[in-house]
Amino acid sequence: MSPLPDISQIASFRRRLGVTQKRIAIESGVSQSLISKIEAGRVVPTYDNAKLIIDALERIELESESVGMRQDKTTKQGRSLPVLEAIRKCKGRIGVIDTTFSNIDTASIAIKEIKRLANQVTIRRYTVPGLRDIPLACKILIEREKCGIVLATGMVSRKGAEKQVENQAVHGIMLVQLQTGRHVITAFFDEHETRDKTKLYKIVVDRVRKHAQNSLKLLAVPESLTDYAGLGLRQGAKDVGQIRG
Repeated sequence: MSPLPDISQIASFRRRLGVTQKRIAIESGVSQSLISKIEAGRVVPTYDNAKLIIDALERIELESESVGMRQDKTTKQGRSLPVLEAIRKCKGRIGVIDTTFSNIDTASIAIKEIKRLANQVTIRRYTVPGLRDIPLACKILIEREKCGIVLATGMVSRKGAEKQVENQAVHGIMLVQLQTGRHVITAFFDEHETRDKTKLYKIVVDRVRKHAQNSLKLLAVPESLTDYAGLGLRQGAKDVGQIRG
Protein backbone atom coordinates (compact mmCIF):
# COMPACT_ATOMS: atom_id res chain seq x y z
CA MET A 1 0.00 0.00 0.00
CA SER A 2 1.18 3.50 -0.81
CA PRO A 3 1.83 5.89 2.08
CA LEU A 4 -1.00 7.99 3.49
CA PRO A 5 -1.45 11.14 1.37
CA ASP A 6 -0.35 14.38 3.04
CA ILE A 7 -3.62 15.34 4.74
CA SER A 8 -2.10 18.54 6.18
CA GLN A 9 -2.30 20.13 2.72
CA ILE A 10 -5.94 19.27 1.98
CA ALA A 11 -7.34 22.59 3.22
CA SER A 12 -4.75 24.77 1.45
CA PHE A 13 -5.08 22.69 -1.74
CA ARG A 14 -8.86 23.13 -1.72
CA ARG A 15 -8.66 26.88 -1.08
CA ARG A 16 -6.09 27.32 -3.84
CA LEU A 17 -8.52 25.70 -6.25
CA GLY A 18 -11.33 27.92 -4.97
CA VAL A 19 -13.75 25.06 -4.36
CA THR A 20 -16.02 24.36 -1.41
CA GLN A 21 -16.00 21.44 0.98
CA LYS A 22 -19.39 20.49 -0.45
CA ARG A 23 -17.90 20.20 -3.94
CA ILE A 24 -15.09 17.97 -2.65
CA ALA A 25 -17.63 15.84 -0.80
CA ILE A 26 -19.59 15.32 -4.03
CA GLU A 27 -16.48 14.55 -6.07
CA SER A 28 -14.87 12.23 -3.52
CA GLY A 29 -17.86 10.53 -1.92
CA VAL A 30 -16.55 11.50 1.53
CA SER A 31 -19.05 13.38 3.72
CA GLN A 32 -18.69 17.14 4.05
CA SER A 33 -18.73 16.89 7.84
CA LEU A 34 -15.78 14.48 7.78
CA ILE A 35 -13.86 16.74 5.37
CA SER A 36 -14.47 19.67 7.72
CA LYS A 37 -13.13 17.70 10.68
CA ILE A 38 -10.08 16.57 8.69
CA GLU A 39 -9.24 20.13 7.66
CA ALA A 40 -9.64 21.31 11.25
CA GLY A 41 -7.29 18.59 12.45
CA ARG A 42 -9.93 16.96 14.64
CA VAL A 43 -9.94 13.66 12.76
CA VAL A 44 -7.27 11.55 11.08
CA PRO A 45 -8.91 9.91 8.05
CA THR A 46 -8.42 6.37 6.90
CA TYR A 47 -6.05 5.80 4.00
CA ASP A 48 -8.96 5.20 1.62
CA ASN A 49 -10.79 8.40 2.57
CA ALA A 50 -7.61 10.50 2.40
CA LYS A 51 -6.83 9.12 -1.06
CA LEU A 52 -10.39 9.75 -2.27
CA ILE A 53 -10.14 13.39 -1.19
CA ILE A 54 -6.67 13.95 -2.69
CA ASP A 55 -7.68 12.24 -5.94
CA ALA A 56 -10.78 14.44 -6.15
CA LEU A 57 -8.70 17.60 -5.62
CA GLU A 58 -6.17 16.59 -8.26
CA ARG A 59 -8.96 15.71 -10.69
CA ILE A 60 -10.63 19.09 -10.17
CA GLU A 61 -7.29 20.84 -10.67
CA LEU A 62 -6.63 19.08 -13.96
CA GLU A 63 -10.20 19.56 -15.19
CA SER A 64 -10.09 23.28 -14.39
CA GLU A 65 -6.92 23.87 -16.40
CA SER A 66 -7.39 25.18 -19.91
CA VAL A 67 -4.98 25.76 -22.76
CA GLY A 68 -5.21 27.28 -26.21
CA MET A 69 -6.82 30.49 -24.92
CA ARG A 70 -5.07 32.59 -27.55
CA GLN A 71 -7.51 34.21 -29.96
CA ASP A 72 -8.39 32.31 -33.09
CA LYS A 73 -7.30 34.33 -36.14
CA THR A 74 -10.52 33.47 -37.99
CA THR A 75 -13.23 33.71 -35.34
CA LYS A 76 -11.43 36.13 -32.97
CA GLN A 77 -12.80 34.02 -30.14
CA GLY A 78 -10.89 32.21 -27.41
CA ARG A 79 -10.74 28.44 -27.56
CA SER A 80 -10.09 26.21 -24.59
CA LEU A 81 -9.26 22.54 -24.10
CA PRO A 82 -9.39 20.96 -20.65
CA VAL A 83 -5.95 19.59 -19.80
CA LEU A 84 -7.29 16.39 -18.28
CA GLU A 85 -9.33 15.73 -21.42
CA ALA A 86 -6.26 16.27 -23.59
CA ILE A 87 -4.20 13.93 -21.42
CA ARG A 88 -6.87 11.22 -21.50
CA LYS A 89 -7.11 11.46 -25.28
CA CYS A 90 -3.34 11.43 -25.75
CA LYS A 91 -2.05 8.34 -27.56
CA GLY A 92 1.63 9.17 -27.37
CA ARG A 93 4.51 7.16 -25.94
CA ILE A 94 6.27 7.82 -22.67
CA GLY A 95 9.42 6.11 -21.44
CA VAL A 96 9.99 5.42 -17.74
CA ILE A 97 13.49 4.62 -16.48
CA ASP A 98 14.52 3.25 -13.10
CA THR A 99 17.63 1.61 -11.62
CA THR A 100 18.46 -1.51 -9.66
CA PHE A 101 20.66 0.72 -7.46
CA SER A 102 17.57 2.48 -6.07
CA ASN A 103 15.96 1.06 -2.92
CA ILE A 104 12.46 2.25 -3.94
CA ASP A 105 10.53 0.94 -6.95
CA THR A 106 10.08 4.39 -8.50
CA ALA A 107 9.06 3.22 -11.97
CA SER A 108 6.02 1.37 -10.64
CA ILE A 109 4.90 4.54 -8.85
CA ALA A 110 5.25 6.54 -12.08
CA ILE A 111 3.53 3.94 -14.24
CA LYS A 112 0.58 3.68 -11.84
CA GLU A 113 0.11 7.47 -11.96
CA ILE A 114 0.37 7.59 -15.76
CA LYS A 115 -2.19 4.81 -16.16
CA ARG A 116 -4.52 6.53 -13.70
CA LEU A 117 -4.63 9.67 -15.84
CA ALA A 118 -3.88 8.49 -19.38
CA ASN A 119 -4.87 4.93 -20.19
CA GLN A 120 -4.29 5.44 -23.92
CA VAL A 121 -0.64 6.41 -23.53
CA THR A 122 1.85 3.66 -24.35
CA ILE A 123 4.46 3.14 -21.61
CA ARG A 124 7.93 1.72 -22.17
CA ARG A 125 9.81 0.81 -19.00
CA TYR A 126 13.60 0.47 -19.04
CA THR A 127 15.50 -0.63 -15.94
CA VAL A 128 19.28 -0.09 -15.79
CA PRO A 129 21.90 -0.78 -13.10
CA GLY A 130 22.71 2.79 -12.05
CA LEU A 131 22.65 6.51 -12.80
CA ARG A 132 25.44 6.42 -15.38
CA ASP A 133 23.34 4.08 -17.52
CA ILE A 134 20.32 6.39 -17.65
CA PRO A 135 21.43 8.70 -20.53
CA LEU A 136 21.83 5.77 -22.96
CA ALA A 137 18.49 4.32 -21.83
CA CYS A 138 16.89 7.71 -22.57
CA LYS A 139 18.37 7.74 -26.06
CA ILE A 140 17.19 4.18 -26.75
CA LEU A 141 13.66 4.93 -25.57
CA ILE A 142 13.46 8.07 -27.69
CA GLU A 143 15.11 6.79 -30.88
CA ARG A 144 14.22 3.09 -30.92
CA GLU A 145 10.96 3.06 -28.97
CA LYS A 146 9.79 6.41 -30.40
CA CYS A 147 8.90 7.85 -27.00
CA GLY A 148 7.81 11.47 -27.10
CA ILE A 149 9.10 12.08 -23.59
CA VAL A 150 11.06 10.18 -20.94
CA LEU A 151 10.69 10.22 -17.17
CA ALA A 152 13.99 9.16 -15.58
CA THR A 153 13.91 8.12 -11.94
CA GLY A 154 16.79 7.14 -9.70
CA MET A 155 18.40 7.30 -6.29
CA VAL A 156 21.35 9.54 -5.53
CA SER A 157 23.83 8.90 -2.73
CA ARG A 158 25.91 12.02 -2.19
CA LYS A 159 28.66 10.21 -0.34
CA GLY A 160 32.10 10.34 -1.92
CA ALA A 161 32.19 9.53 -5.63
CA GLU A 162 28.39 9.25 -5.88
CA LYS A 163 28.04 13.03 -6.21
CA GLN A 164 30.28 12.90 -9.28
CA VAL A 165 28.16 10.06 -10.69
CA GLU A 166 25.04 12.22 -10.35
CA ASN A 167 26.70 15.11 -12.19
CA GLN A 168 27.81 12.78 -14.98
CA ALA A 169 24.29 11.36 -15.33
CA VAL A 170 22.67 14.80 -15.45
CA HIS A 171 25.21 16.02 -18.01
CA GLY A 172 24.51 12.94 -20.16
CA ILE A 173 20.75 13.47 -19.92
CA MET A 174 21.14 17.09 -21.03
CA LEU A 175 23.14 15.97 -24.07
CA VAL A 176 20.43 13.45 -24.98
CA GLN A 177 17.78 16.17 -24.83
CA LEU A 178 19.80 18.42 -27.13
CA GLN A 179 20.59 15.58 -29.55
CA THR A 180 17.03 14.23 -29.79
CA GLY A 181 14.93 17.35 -29.26
CA ARG A 182 12.92 15.48 -26.62
CA HIS A 183 12.33 16.27 -22.97
CA VAL A 184 13.76 14.02 -20.26
CA ILE A 185 12.19 14.77 -16.89
CA THR A 186 14.28 13.65 -13.92
CA ALA A 187 12.71 12.50 -10.66
CA PHE A 188 15.83 11.74 -8.64
CA PHE A 189 15.96 11.49 -4.87
CA ASP A 190 18.77 11.59 -2.34
CA GLU A 191 18.70 8.73 0.15
CA HIS A 192 19.95 11.21 2.78
CA GLU A 193 17.12 13.75 2.35
CA THR A 194 15.77 12.47 5.64
CA ARG A 195 16.77 9.75 8.08
CA ASP A 196 13.15 8.69 8.48
CA LYS A 197 12.51 5.99 5.87
CA THR A 198 8.74 6.50 6.00
CA LYS A 199 9.15 10.22 5.30
CA LEU A 200 11.65 9.48 2.53
CA TYR A 201 9.17 7.17 0.85
CA LYS A 202 6.46 9.84 1.01
CA ILE A 203 8.86 12.39 -0.51
CA VAL A 204 9.71 10.02 -3.36
CA VAL A 205 6.08 9.12 -4.07
CA ASP A 206 5.09 12.80 -4.19
CA ARG A 207 8.03 13.73 -6.42
CA VAL A 208 7.56 10.87 -8.86
CA ARG A 209 3.78 11.33 -9.12
CA LYS A 210 4.07 15.07 -9.74
CA HIS A 211 6.78 14.59 -12.36
CA ALA A 212 4.67 11.87 -14.01
CA GLN A 213 1.89 14.47 -14.26
CA ASN A 214 4.35 17.04 -15.63
CA SER A 215 5.54 14.50 -18.20
CA LEU A 216 1.98 13.88 -19.36
CA LYS A 217 1.32 17.62 -19.64
CA LEU A 218 4.47 18.12 -21.71
CA LEU A 219 3.51 15.18 -23.90
CA ALA A 220 -0.13 16.16 -24.45
CA VAL A 221 -0.35 19.94 -23.91
CA PRO A 222 3.07 21.49 -23.17
CA GLU A 223 1.70 25.04 -23.09
CA SER A 224 -0.40 24.18 -20.02
CA LEU A 225 2.66 24.52 -17.76
CA THR A 226 2.82 28.25 -18.50
CA ASP A 227 -0.03 28.80 -16.03
CA TYR A 228 2.28 27.56 -13.26
CA ALA A 229 5.27 29.73 -14.11
CA GLY A 230 6.84 31.43 -11.09
CA LEU A 231 4.55 29.84 -8.51
CA GLY A 232 7.34 28.18 -6.54
CA LEU A 233 6.01 24.65 -6.98
CA ARG A 234 8.02 21.78 -5.50
CA GLN A 235 8.07 18.04 -6.00
CA GLY A 236 8.53 16.01 -2.83
CA ALA A 237 8.09 19.07 -0.60
CA LYS A 238 5.53 21.75 0.17
CA ASP A 239 5.24 24.49 -2.44
CA VAL A 240 7.13 27.64 -1.44
CA GLY A 241 4.75 30.02 -3.19
CA GLN A 242 5.26 33.11 -5.32
CA ILE A 243 7.23 36.20 -4.40
CA ARG A 244 5.58 39.41 -5.55
CA GLY A 245 7.25 42.78 -5.94
